[in-house]
Amino acid sequence: MNQQNHKTCGKLIICVVREGHGDRVVAVTRENGAKGGTIVPGRGKSDNPLVDFLCIGDHREEVVLTLVNGEEVASVINALKAHGRDTQKGSRGMGILLNVPRIIHHAGKGSTACEAVGRREAVKKDEGRVMICVIVNWGCADDLMAIARKAGAVGGTILKARGTASEEDVKFLGIPLFPEKEILLVVTERSRSSAILEALEKSDCLLRPGGGIAFSVDVEELINLGGDIA
Repeated sequence: MNQQNHKTCGKLIICVVREGHGDRVVAVTRENGAKGGTIVPGRGKSDNPLVDFLCIGDHREEVVLTLVNGEEVASVINALKAHGRDTQKGSRGMGILLNVPRIIHHAGKGSTACEAVGRREAVKKDEGRVMICVIVNWGCADDLMAIARKAGAVGGTILKARGTASEEDVKFLGIPLFPEKEILLVVTERSRSSAILEALEKSDCLLRPGGGIAFSVDVEELINLGGDIA
């Protein structure tokens, strides 16, 4: 029987944990239905301005990306919550649940149709929080985190990335090429998100041509992976 690409719906779980804990998160999700995960190294920014001023506020983190089909969402979420309860407070972390309306994958055993998932929503939507994502040229993320904090954000995670623009793109667009990028992720209350985005919009980094982009997405649920969630 020939297999082909198949469309399903599901959830994207973004787990932000201290360095060295990402593999355990992947193991927990796989044991409860997930097919795997991707671990990305990151850098956390302290929510204490004094600690940041003393240059000791940064700490290494790992960001685990897990795409889960609708049928497995509930079991994976419950397993992560149990893992969070068993995790030491010094190993604090957070899971962020986002809706994914369309997934394209190689069809096989266990494929789930979008319509079926839509009728059986596994989790209740968290109306109170959003995740702000900012993709900027290298060297801007720390400044943008400071701006976001002044506008009401508590903390964030910075990921190192690489741009894909070619020399031809530069000639066509007429902007400098900055291959090294940074991604800033900030989870905040919905009531603060507009002020944060407006403050970021006025930053020098985003005002420059080709400087970057910022957007927000709804958070369906936050998962405590150790410590307190603000």
